[in-house]
Amino acid sequence: MNWFKRRKWSSRGFVAVAAAPSLVGVMRTSQELVTALGANETVLLQMRLTVLPTAVFWSCCTVGCFFGCLGLLQWSESRRVFESISASDRHVMTALCRVSEANRIVYSSKAIMLFVATIGLMASLLLNEPRWIGFVIMVVGIRWWLWVRISTPPFILFLSSSDTQSVEMHWHTKRLVSPLRVVTLLDLVNSPTSGVSDELLLDCLRTGNDDDWWKVITILIELAPLVVINADTESPGVVKEALHLISEDITYKTVFLTHGDACLLRREPEPAASASDCLVASGNTLRNIIAATLNSGKLPDRIHTVRFLALRVHSGRKFE
Repeated sequence: MNWFKRRKWSSRGFVAVAAAPSLVGVMRTSQELVTALGANETVLLQMRLTVLPTAVFWSCCTVGCFFGCLGLLQWSESRRVFESISASDRHVMTALCRVSEANRIVYSSKAIMLFVATIGLMASLLLNEPRWIGFVIMVVGIRWWLWVRISTPPFILFLSSSDTQSVEMHWHTKRLVSPLRVVTLLDLVNSPTSGVSDELLLDCLRTGNDDDWWKVITILIELAPLVVINADTESPGVVKEALHLISEDITYKTVFLTHGDACLLRREPEPAASASDCLVASGNTLRNIIAATLNSGKLPDRIHTVRFLALRVHSGRKFE
């Protein structure tokens, strides 16, 4: 089946599962409310004792189930594409997140989740009301999603300078292959909107110093099965990345993306002198390569390179 069609139906299935607690919660809360209105005690007291805990429990279960399903969707699709993701790779990705600027948000989110779970557990024990355990269920779902989100290796590594066009390209590519990851080290200050910045926050592993930056780049290049580099920029960082890709013979899985004249590959004296084997492609060709890779279930390697795949896509033949 076409990967994008399978993703659509998988997403709908997970949404249906995530919506189930919400429907059950509405039914149970309505029953409690009807009971409260017909009871002899005051309605306010009855609502506080029965209706509120029920509403909180099922609301928390809905949120926890929603994020749990999001994490399960990313986990299952990533396993399907990568075939297997080792514990060491997940550990490396988690470590890269720790040295990135995104770690501040991740760290504070973990602290808040721990606080909320503790409050829920204490309320459940002290008030002898098990429905307050819904806070713990919610935190477990969110924590699982966050772990999958930051520990999954990227399907695409996008290398470029931190201009608005590059941030938009990252956003569009992420939307194209979601729930798979597209990782960059761009500066999100140049995001076109705050919504785009928030959506890309956990996928921008930008570091605070140059030493960490180069270590993160080389590790991500090794982990990502597909590397996309912006060939329309000549910033020092992108030039260093391009020279590394060419000198280490990693061009078999690298697409040099261009919307103009690919000035990066026309530099003198390098990397122009050794760029003859590089695949230079437009945005439309890149999308076709991504689609063919996902539909075939085969990642680029030194035999089936991205150039080989692009020729197959152009000729209309399957990737075998």
